[in-house]
Amino acid sequence: MFGHRTPAPIRQRAYLAREVRAVVWDRCGGRCVYCGRAMNPFRDFTVDHVVPVHRGGSDDLSNLVGSCRHCNFAKGARSADAFLGRTPLPRRRHRSRWGWLIGR
Repeated sequence: MFGHRTPAPIRQRAYLAREVRAVVWDRCGGRCVYCGRAMNPFRDFTVDHVVPVHRGGSDDLSNLVGSCRHCNFAKGARSADAFLGRTPLPRRRHRSRWGWLIGR
């Protein structure tokens, strides 16, 4: 009604098992694989997908790395190569939410 769409349901992902997190922590040596910063395992440590699930990545150990919270959030749904600047990002034109008001 009134041109609004009903949002799609958000699919909940299962948490990674504690053992998987421990293996990733041991493999990265307590350092972020992107910036090299030492991490606190309870505060800063996150498990990141090298190839995002959104782009077909899996929860397999070969696709998981340890990263700090800052790098993981900054990376978002990009691949690790795109995040590190090894591949150019696809150019997308973003429209302003209020563009119709200012003629864009």
